[in-house]
Amino acid sequence: MTHSGDNAGAAAGTEIGPALRAVIDRVTEAIAERGWAVVAVAAEGEHPPFAYTVGLETGFDHPEIMLVGNFAPRIVQGVLGAAGERVKAGARFEPGARTSEVVPHLEVAFDAVRPDAASEHLQVADLVQGGRLERLARAVQLFLPDAAGRFPWDRGCDARMARSQTGLGLGPPRRPRGGAIRRA
Repeated sequence: MTHSGDNAGAAAGTEIGPALRAVIDRVTEAIAERGWAVVAVAAEGEHPPFAYTVGLETGFDHPEIMLVGNFAPRIVQGVLGAAGERVKAGARFEPGARTSEVVPHLEVAFDAVRPDAASEHLQVADLVQGGRLERLARAVQLFLPDAAGRFPWDRGCDARMARSQTGLGLGPPRRPRGGAIRRA
């Protein structure tokens, strides 16, 4: 789907039915309350479920954060919720960053999401924020390690964990290039 922002908050070619309107309204309310929201998307075909933030781009000039994989809803909400709160407090999660600031005692990693993949998968973000952005929403993908602390690009990572964190057209996971968390 191709997106282009307009003042009505609808992406070109996107028909907003009652179900989508309800999601947009809930996301807009959450953004008004805390500055950002989380949208979860169910698995479809070969693509695993994923979730992402909405509001970090416009509220904090930070790319939206995506979490891909078959994780329990409470884990998804908890991880993205903690990441959103860290961004709200001034943290910057750039491609290549690794940190235990999101989940205490657990290092997570971030990598870039290609613009075409962000456009395809951040539909609610583009619909909600479209009138306030001169471009489509940017995103970074948050990766969780397996039980042994290995990421999908590490040798020996649990195969199910590695597979479940891919599949959005982002290509196979790769070792992120260097980077660090910057604070505002």
